[in-house]
Amino acid sequence: MITEHSGRQCFILIPLPPWSGYQILGGRLLDLTEQVISLNDIWGRKVDFLTEQLHEQTSWSERFSMIDRFLMEKFAQSQYEVRPEIYWAWQQLVSKGGRLSMREMAKTIGWSNRHFSKCFQQHIGITPKLAARQIRFYASLRRLRMSHEDSLSQIAIASGYADQSHFTREFHSFSGCSPKTYRNAHGASLAGISGCLLNSSQ
Repeated sequence: MITEHSGRQCFILIPLPPWSGYQILGGRLLDLTEQVISLNDIWGRKVDFLTEQLHEQTSWSERFSMIDRFLMEKFAQSQYEVRPEIYWAWQQLVSKGGRLSMREMAKTIGWSNRHFSKCFQQHIGITPKLAARQIRFYASLRRLRMSHEDSLSQIAIASGYADQSHFTREFHSFSGCSPKTYRNAHGASLAGISGCLLNSSQ
């Protein structure tokens, strides 16, 4: 996310498990995938009321508690439950770093490949194949940050890619830069990654 402003800016970022979106967004996950949606369009005036209350609080701990209560209420009111088969599949993908056969997972669950892919996308927002690619990408990202002495080919193999070329293509697809560029930028003692530094290598 890139923002630019001339004054003071505060915001609260709340990371949630992908499968939780199906519950608190009322099963509308597919309609909202790959979009930036205002919460007002989903929950209406309740969001305005919450925003006003957050502004009135004098400490961040009070704001965090208020958001916790708001989200817990949404979960409690939800009539949508994630199927246990999808939850299991997601946990398997995460635990294996995305290196699993979609066909084998569908077979283990007892579903056809098509039904598994359709249900997974409905509950998670993306297909299981794309989820596996994203999970594998983030696993490689962690290795890049932590393994300063490992070569890119070593990181590629450890992350489950066929070779360094495959790793580079996938990394660029998700990040917009090569793993080498990312590593050089991250090693420059920057608070984050400079957009101009990454763009200079494109």
